[in-house]
Amino acid sequence: MQCFRRSSALAALTLALWAIIPSAAGAQGYSATVCAKGEGGITLSVQGPLIVLKGGICPGDDAKFVAFLATVDPSIRTIKLTSGGGNGQAAQAMGVVIRERGYSTYVDGSKDRCASACTHIFASGVKRYYAGAGSIVTGPDSTRGLGYHYPNSRHTDETDADKDKGFNAMTVPYLNSMLSPDGAKAVIALMSGNRTPKVTWLNGDEALRAGIATSLVAPK
Repeated sequence: MQCFRRSSALAALTLALWAIIPSAAGAQGYSATVCAKGEGGITLSVQGPLIVLKGGICPGDDAKFVAFLATVDPSIRTIKLTSGGGNGQAAQAMGVVIRERGYSTYVDGSKDRCASACTHIFASGVKRYYAGAGSIVTGPDSTRGLGYHYPNSRHTDETDADKDKGFNAMTVPYLNSMLSPDGAKAVIALMSGNRTPKVTWLNGDEALRAGIATSLVAPK
């Protein structure tokens, strides 16, 4: 019964995301102007047993992602993430695809970062590998690993009430559909507790205990 409810919630969320993505504007950490010019956006490649997603996330990158997956050997099941963030709606739409198709996600905290909207994608993995993050001290002083802040924290033209409305309408249900109750609660707390453009980076052991990550070793 719980699995059925989760699948139904995910399907409903998929419809909601696809409904708003064509008009999505504004990126977390990346210029909407740059995205509008067709610059930036994610790059996708296959490196050995991994699908590698890099770069800022722009509106429409979810469609690019789906098209790329159609060209990849179906035996490749893990997506490595290196991104400073970007458009949250596109990131969540990619996350829905990842979860529906049973992919895992991977961040190498020893050298890469997956911040802001990228963490939405990480949360969608059936398995969530967070390797090399044992030395990260949770807080603002790192430059790598998983990094969290409140959505649209750079948008000074929006009121807190506007930001809360969007967060509660889309991001909270998304996280609840992807993570365990404890994991979703932990991510929501990390994001809500940092309403600045700066990022709160997350230690690997803490991510595992909270249910945000499922493994602290790299996938084989």
